[in-house]
Amino acid sequence: MADLVVIADDLTGALDSAGRLAARLGTVPVHLTLGGLPGPHPALVYDAQTRHAEEAAVRQRVAHRVRAARRQGARCLYLKVDSTLRGPIATTVATAWEVWGGASVLVCPAFPAQARTVVEGRLLVDGVPVDETPFGRDPHHPVASALLADHLTGVPGPAHHLPLAGVRMGAEAVAQALRKHAGLWTADATDEEELTTLAQGAVRAGLTLLVGSAGLLHPLPEALGLPRPEHPPAPPSVPGPILVVVGSRHPRARAQVRTLRAAALPRVHLVTATEEPFRAGQEDQVVLELAAEATALEGREGIGALVVVGGETARAVAAAMGFRRLEVRGEVLPGIPWAWGQRTAGGPVLWVSKAGGFGEAKTLVEIVAWMRASSGRTPINVGGSDDGS
Repeated sequence: MADLVVIADDLTGALDSAGRLAARLGTVPVHLTLGGLPGPHPALVYDAQTRHAEEAAVRQRVAHRVRAARRQGARCLYLKVDSTLRGPIATTVATAWEVWGGASVLVCPAFPAQARTVVEGRLLVDGVPVDETPFGRDPHHPVASALLADHLTGVPGPAHHLPLAGVRMGAEAVAQALRKHAGLWTADATDEEELTTLAQGAVRAGLTLLVGSAGLLHPLPEALGLPRPEHPPAPPSVPGPILVVVGSRHPRARAQVRTLRAAALPRVHLVTATEEPFRAGQEDQVVLELAAEATALEGREGIGALVVVGGETARAVAAAMGFRRLEVRGEVLPGIPWAWGQRTAGGPVLWVSKAGGFGEAKTLVEIVAWMRASSGRTPINVGGSDDGS
């Protein structure tokens, strides 16, 4: 059973969603398949693998997971979409809404902690329309428009927009607007307080289907009244080698790789793609090769922890290393979760992942420093018997 079920479009999205939830709820499981429905949790997350899927596959995967959410007895369904509007958002929303039901759906992809805001219905990254940033040149899904409405074309129902002025009137005003007009709602938000207002207003209005990034998800457990854990999980320290795998081609990820290399940190193994641009059709093969190289290195070195950058890379590494579930316990930084990876064979592995475009140039160095910190933490045994529970 789960009160809140999240369906994410890729693995890093699933994990950063769970990280946001874990800040309030404690452990949040991320399931890489639909097999073996979990035990009771306040919230759980499914990776639907729809970011790069064909339209028919998107419909099928989303519909199956929405039905799974119903079987879990979910009170609220959250569609975690890319915070820069990449991927099949309209198909995802239309399919989920049809299967889940409800008079209205609310969409807001803002994630202020990672400099994503929505103003006048347009998504900005660092204050710049998203289509004018490197995301506008994404090799798989170049973002052609910053306007939310353009990414929801084909979703049935009357469309409405809640501007910043309306959001800033408070949760009850938001709820009244949502009650008054049923349909497809988009909303502006520029900070955490405004996202909290949206979440509270949506719950008061009786909405049970919301769409956004990890930003709008963060205040949702409190708005739903989900309980906090008595003893939040404490992160461990990592005495053993750390394996960092970077498949993302985003300029920010490449800058992070250069900073990590320059730091020359001991017992850190870096597996990354070349700086040269990929040839057409080469990217999927490169990601698989990175995953194979990482798996071989893990077998030789007895890795104590993994840091994985990029959604497709995370999925490939998880498959190559036999992960079946990731138990997310919290965040290293906003949008960057840490988890215990549970495998079909072998002991648990400490896992940290992030989207390629998240963070600053020093973020990978900061993650390694977080892993090495020992104050108040329990050391983990490399390949040992701690089950991470």
